[in-house]
Amino acid sequence: MSDWLQIDRPILPPASCILCGGGIGGPVIDTRRDIPLLPDGGRVYACRTCMKLGAVLFGFAPGEALDELHEAGALLEAVQAQIEEHRELHAQSEAAIAELLASLKERDEELELAHGSVAQLQAALNRVREDTMAQLEAVAPVHGSPMESGSPMEKDDYPTEEDA
Repeated sequence: MSDWLQIDRPILPPASCILCGGGIGGPVIDTRRDIPLLPDGGRVYACRTCMKLGAVLFGFAPGEALDELHEAGALLEAVQAQIEEHRELHAQSEAAIAELLASLKERDEELELAHGSVAQLQAALNRVREDTMAQLEAVAPVHGSPMESGSPMEKDDYPTEEDA
C-alpha cells in the first residue's frame, strides 16, 4: 500500500513538479518523500499532467480512455458541488417549513380562542333573548299576546306609562 496522497496544492518547498519542474496550481501527488535538492530539503510532488503521461507510457490507460476518466472526475466534482448546494437548499427549506408550521400552530390557537369567544357571545345572546322573551310574555297577557295571535303587536298595543 502506497503512502502517496493526492492533495489540492503543494504546501512544502519546492512547490513544483519533480518531473517537469512546472509550478503547480492544481491537485498533485505528494509522495511524502523529501530529497536534499535544496538547502532546506525538498518534497517530491508530481503534477497531473506528468502522472497522466506516465500512465499512458506504461500502458496503464490508453490516452482517450484516460481523458474520459479525467473528464468523469471533473464531472463528479461538479455533481458533488451540486449535491452540497442542494443539501443547503434542503436545510433552508426545512427551516422555512418549521417556521410555517409554528405560524400555523399559533394561528390555530388564535382561532380556537376566537371560537371560544364566539361561543361565549352566543350563550350571552341566548340568555338575553330568553330574558327578553320572558319579559315580553309577562307583559303580553295584559294586552294580548302577539305570540298567541300570530300577528305582531301594533304600536298602540305596547304598554305605556298610563297603563302602568
